[in-house]
Parts: sequence; structure tokens; C-alpha cells
Amino acid sequence: MREIKFKAWSLSCNYWISTETANQKIKFYAKEVEVAIIQYTGLNDKNGTEIYNSDICRFKHGELEDTKECHYVRGCYGFNTSLGFIRLGEIQSWDIEVVGNAYEKKELSF
Repeated sequence: MREIKFKAWSLSCNYWISTETANQKIKFYAKEVEVAIIQYTGLNDKNGTEIYNSDICRFKHGELEDTKECHYVRGCYGFNTSLGFIRLGEIQSWDIEVVGNAYEKKELSF
């Protein structure tokens, strides 16, 4: 079973908000009202970096090499590509690298 983890991005101040998990309760310490809650996919990239929803990943799948934002669609995480939706679990971890996220590197967002 995968680990359930979250992180939070302040939409009003543009920074990560520290998180703490305890007794299966998640507490976000922030004064901001607008935050984006981002969930861990349960998988890591080739460097051991945790992959979260909204992360920008460079990946290879068969002949396709691309850089896309990770999305949650129809019950699974993956990438919208020219070949259609590719589930994150279909790509080997050594063929995925997190290069940013949709909040900090908006120029990479798709």
C-alpha cells in the first residue's frame, strides 16, 4: 500500500507551507486562505525524488520522450501526451525525472 502524503503551496504568497503528519491527521500551518494541497503519487523518480501531483517530469516511454505535468485522471496519476494518457505506473522509475512543479516553475507547466 502506498504512503499517503501531502504538501501545500501558498497561492497568495508563492511558497511551500511546512506540513506535519501525526496520528493520521494532516495539519497545515498557514495564515493564508488560498492554498493548493498536492498529493504524493506513491512513486519516486530515478533520483529518489518523490513525485507529486502537479510535478513536471521528463520521461521516456517506448519511443516517446517528453516533459509533462503529472495529473490525476480517472483514478490514476499520469501524463497527457500525444499518444494519449500514459499512467505513471506504466513508466519505469529510471525513465522519469522530476524537473519542477506547476507552482514554482510555471514556464514548464502544460
